[in-house]
Amino acid sequence: MSQAIEYENQDQILNRKSLAEYFHVSPNSIDDWVNLGMPYIQLSKTKRFSTKSALKWLHGHEETKQNKKRPIHVINE
Repeated sequence: MSQAIEYENQDQILNRKSLAEYFHVSPNSIDDWVNLGMPYIQLSKTKRFSTKSALKWLHGHEETKQNKKRPIHVINE
């Protein structure tokens, strides 16, 4: 098993900027996703995100012809 696959399967706890880098989106996209209900952990004044929870939430917003959900907007940097 390659190290990349093992690393991807590990849950990481990331801040907003790191999660944006993880998904290759802008930090503003993360804010939009939080407003749409993406789960986070509040530590003092800082939000932290579980990569597994974020991926599960994103997969729950996958769109098919039979299942239309509110789209997630990505703001490019």
